Amino acid sequence: MKRVFIAALAMAFLLSLAACGSTSSESQTPAGSTPAQTEAPGAGGTEKSNFPEKTITIVVPYDAGGASDLMSRVFAAALSEQLNGATVVVENRSGGSGAVGMEYANSQPSDGYTILYLETNQTMIRHYGFTELEPSAFIQMACTHVQPAVLAVSAGSEWDSLEDFIDYAKENPGKVSIGDAGTGSSPHMCGVQLAAMAEAEFNFVPYDGGATAVSAAMGGNVDAVIAQNSEALAGVDSGDLRVIATFGQSRTSLYPDVPTAAEQGYSLDCLGWGGFAVKADTPQEIVDILAPAAYTAAQSQGVQDLCSEKGYDFTPRDLEESMTFVSEQVEYYNQLFASMEQS
Repeated sequence: MKRVFIAALAMAFLLSLAACGSTSSESQTPAGSTPAQTEAPGAGGTEKSNFPEKTITIVVPYDAGGASDLMSRVFAAALSEQLNGATVVVENRSGGSGAVGMEYANSQPSDGYTILYLETNQTMIRHYGFTELEPSAFIQMACTHVQPAVLAVSAGSEWDSLEDFIDYAKENPGKVSIGDAGTGSSPHMCGVQLAAMAEAEFNFVPYDGGATAVSAAMGGNVDAVIAQNSEALAGVDSGDLRVIATFGQSRTSLYPDVPTAAEQGYSLDCLGWGGFAVKADTPQEIVDILAPAAYTAAQSQGVQDLCSEKGYDFTPRDLEESMTFVSEQVEYYNQLFASMEQS
C-alpha cells in the first residue's frame, strides 16, 4: 500500500466528517428519574459529597441501535443506581466515524457531567489529520466488553466461505462492495487489512455506525458487511445475512460453527471494545466518585445479561486496567498505520 492510500482514506474521512457535522443524530434517553439530593457547593469549590447535582450525559458517537448505543443504555441505568438515583441520559451524536461525538464530549466542561463512550475507533482518529484528539485526552474509567468483527454476506449469495469471497473479489477487482461503520472505523480497517493480506480490491462503503451498515447489507445495498459480531445478529436472525468469517483469536459463541479468518488462512484479529471515559482534566475528587461507580456499573447484572444476549465477551476493567488496555490498543494501531505508510 502506498502513502497515497492513507491520503485517500483521510480525504474520505474528511468528507464523512463534513457531511455529518451538521446533521448529527441527537437523542436522549433518561436512565434514572431522581437526581441525587446533595448539599450546595461550598465556597472552596465542588465538594466530593456534592456530586452529582444535575443530569449526567453519556455521549455515544454513533446512531441508536448499534452495539455502542445498547451497551451505553444498560450502563447508564446501572450507573444511575450507583450514584443514588442520579439522572443519567444517553445522547447519540453520530458522524465522522465517531469523531463528531468525541469532539463534542471534549468541548464540554471538565466537570464529570459528560461521559464519552470511548471505543476502538477513537484509537485511530488522529491518523487522519482532522483532529488532535486521541484516547489520552480522556480518563478511561471502566471497560465493559470486547467482541470480534465478522464478515457477513447475503444469505442467498454464492459465497460459502472466506476463500470463495476473496477469489471472486480477485477475479472482479473493485466490484465487491463492503459496508462498514465508517471510514477509519475498526471494521473498515479490518477490511483494509484483509484486502492487503489477500491482495484483493474491495469497494468500501462507509455508514454512520455498524447497525446502519448491517441494515444496508440486509437491504442489498452492499454485497457484504464487516461489523461487530452482535451487530450482524439482526441480519442473521432475520435470514437476510450469513456470516462466513469471524475476526477473533477463537470462534465466537454467537456463531460457533463459523470458522475464524485465521482458520481460513488469514491471521487477522479485529477486536472491538468499549468503555466509559471523562476528560483528562476532570477534577480528581470527581474521578474518585465516578470511576469506582463506573467500574461497579460495568460489572452489573444488566451489563452481564447484555453481553450474554449479544455475544460480547464480558471483560469489566477498572480505571487502571482500562487505561493500560486502551494504551496497548493505541500502540497497536499506531504500528498498523506506520506499516501502511511505509509499504
